[in-house]
Amino acid sequence: AAIKDENPDLILAGHVAADDGSSQVPTRIAEILGLPHINVITSLDIADGKAVASSEADGGTQVTEVSIPAVISSQVSWNEPRYPSMKGIMQAKKKPVATVAAAAADNKVTIVEYALPAAKAAGIKVEDEPEVMAAKLGDWMKNTVKVEVK
Repeated sequence: AAIKDENPDLILAGHVAADDGSSQVPTRIAEILGLPHINVITSLDIADGKAVASSEADGGTQVTEVSIPAVISSQVSWNEPRYPSMKGIMQAKKKPVATVAAAAADNKVTIVEYALPAAKAAGIKVEDEPEVMAAKLGDWMKNTVKVEVK
């Protein structure tokens, strides 16, 4: 809701999150706002109301064109960051920062439950003659892991 109120022409986002790197944030922002989205770009050109971006794809390059406004996420290597000067940092401290209450957000997701994954079965260590080890391992896989052994 807060982003929609700003009516941006272009929303740029990183692609890697601290949790799993699944690029969920830019994809979800695009979906919620109903905007086109290009994920994990390596280059970007904007002209005549269009964004043209390149992405790595299956050993080649995929070129995608979307109309703006749009949401675009980038790889780390996309651009060399510009770091602010001390003067810029001091000026930024004087600028107002708007905050939006979480209750004002139009949440479309409800977390039902957090749960740990089931514990994995313990492995085994087999030391014997190769034929005996193969038989013991086959029996273990068949009976414990439930793998069909032929």
